[in-house]
Amino acid sequence: INVEYMGNKDLLTDFIVIIHPKEAFKPMSVVEKSEDGKSLAMLLNYYPSYDEIDEDLLEPASEILFVIDRSGSMNGGRIKAVSNALQLFLQSLPETCIFNIIGFGSSYQLLFPKSVPYNEQNLKKAQDHAKKKKKKKKNCP
Repeated sequence: INVEYMGNKDLLTDFIVIIHPKEAFKPMSVVEKSEDGKSLAMLLNYYPSYDEIDEDLLEPASEILFVIDRSGSMNGGRIKAVSNALQLFLQSLPETCIFNIIGFGSSYQLLFPKSVPYNEQNLKKAQDHAKKKKKKKKNCP
């Protein structure tokens, strides 16, 4: 490594050292002994290769839970509005997410036993469920 100082000779101001290693993306380690020789310090640089990485891993996965009130207070227009909103939100989910619908009234129930990936089959089941505008007390979601 070559270091060149480009500032004034008196060192009265701050200066910046820019280091350009010959092989910037090659793993490197440096070990240094303390002045008294009793301890060591190590610097390790490692640059992972992203040439073969799965694109799905780069986008964070999300779990989205829709919690729907199906109690008596949601009769009529309210549950219809919730159904319409749910249908809209289901269309807008990120493709990499997992999701589920939880309905509650006097009890609660999940649409799926556990959250599921966003795909055509699961989306269709959720959309069909959202289209049901009847209040369900015992068999929510």
